Amino acid sequence: MKDDDNIFVNDGVGLNRVRRDASVQHLLDLPVQGDHNADHIAIGKDGMLYWGQGSATNSGVVGEDNGWIKTSPTYHDIPCKDVTLSGQNFTSGNPITGDTSKTTVTGPYLPFGTAALLAR
Repeated sequence: MKDDDNIFVNDGVGLNRVRRDASVQHLLDLPVQGDHNADHIAIGKDGMLYWGQGSATNSGVVGEDNGWIKTSPTYHDIPCKDVTLSGQNFTSGNPITGDTSKTTVTGPYLPFGTAALLAR
């Protein structure tokens, strides 16, 4: 995305400002390890910078279908506001150990292998 003197770039790590003189200013890091990366930069009519922020998973639960869990085992979705977990958990194979016959339990919005506790 471009304004009169800057081009804003998402380089897969974060947002950067490239100035007319070719200098680059890193503005902020973005979480990009998950299934859906940050994308689509736009400058609104209000002059503010906007971008689409991706998510770690499709469902809020890290599972064996998330190929990145070996390199980022603690990475997980973070809800945009406070939520109360109901204690619902999901059992899946554990690709981190290399033995997919062993299972692990993971709750929503938690790192892989971390169970949600029942709310009281």
